[in-house]
Amino acid sequence: MSTSDNRLCCLLKDNVNVTCARTSPTGPLETCSRLFPNLALRIAGWFMGLLALGGNGVVLFVRLRDRKEHTSKVQNTMIGSLAMADILMGLYMIIITSADVYYGGEFYLSAPQWRDSHMCRFAGFLGFLSSEASVFTLTLITVDRFISIVFPFGKLKIQHKGSLILVGLAWSFTIVLSLGLVIVTSYIPDIYGLSDVCLGLPLHVDPQDTGMLVISRDLSNELQVIYENTNKSFRPPWLFSIIIFIGLNLVSFAFILVCYILIFIKASRSSAKVRNSQSNKQETKLAFRMALLVATDFACWMPIIIMGILSQTGAVTLDPSLYAWTVILIVPINSSINPFLYTFIMYIDDRKKKKKRKSKDNQANLPEVQTNAV
Repeated sequence: MSTSDNRLCCLLKDNVNVTCARTSPTGPLETCSRLFPNLALRIAGWFMGLLALGGNGVVLFVRLRDRKEHTSKVQNTMIGSLAMADILMGLYMIIITSADVYYGGEFYLSAPQWRDSHMCRFAGFLGFLSSEASVFTLTLITVDRFISIVFPFGKLKIQHKGSLILVGLAWSFTIVLSLGLVIVTSYIPDIYGLSDVCLGLPLHVDPQDTGMLVISRDLSNELQVIYENTNKSFRPPWLFSIIIFIGLNLVSFAFILVCYILIFIKASRSSAKVRNSQSNKQETKLAFRMALLVATDFACWMPIIIMGILSQTGAVTLDPSLYAWTVILIVPINSSINPFLYTFIMYIDDRKKKKKRKSKDNQANLPEVQTNAV
């Protein structure tokens, strides 16, 4: 049998009496498996999604409850923005993992309908909004740390009101970009293709092949049907995703990397100075924490950027299942561990500092109490 629909070949793959041949090249998203091909991915999907939702929900609760105790309202605003972006990533993960459970082993039969569904577009909207809002917020955090440490006595400072405006502008731009993407793809699907995981990550190129079916007999006199390409060509799909996920994110992380290099150079030079040593240590310690936060996000997006560059240049051909692995194990990892890096550790340190202050106050008051007793 020859067909242009890969799903028919999937249905007949276990039938030894039928040879199924494609009359067109198989696309990178045309597989015969479910959305998440193995149990480990399905468990990881639920774990990452629930951890991102729960952890960042606790972050927002703690930040709002103790907002008066935090000395840096600017930092509090930006970390709250980052937690909100990570919560959206958790929602995206829950939607995608729920779709895997709903369709089960017959997902490939409904894959085209799923990619064109409103739920998949909504999930893609959440995933895109979360990822880009996170990148822009990390850029703002880097700018704030850079100004505070490299120019500690300068007049240029990001104040609380300014941080609210900057965060609001970043979210407004990202929301407009995400909504525009949903609207445009309804009319021009090729500008940002939705994969099975509803994110148009630029991890493959669309083949524009032409060919023919060649029928022959093997040594045992059995018929063989093979599709042979007569003209191979490729085009980079989804120009929008290439510009955003490779271009914009790469520029943002390059800027962040340069800023933190300058921050650590400044901190190492200032460590030997006595003047303002205490405040400098606090700023440097905070910068190291923020650098750790940025490093996890960097480790999350740089593999995607590198794989995107390699696939778009034709250096490598990536397996379609890599989409699921990327979305489960790479994209949401920083959303899941960020709460432990920038809130829970700081919260524990603050509690320790309060205990030390109380013990010092008790020791200072002890001689006075003894004198009064005498």
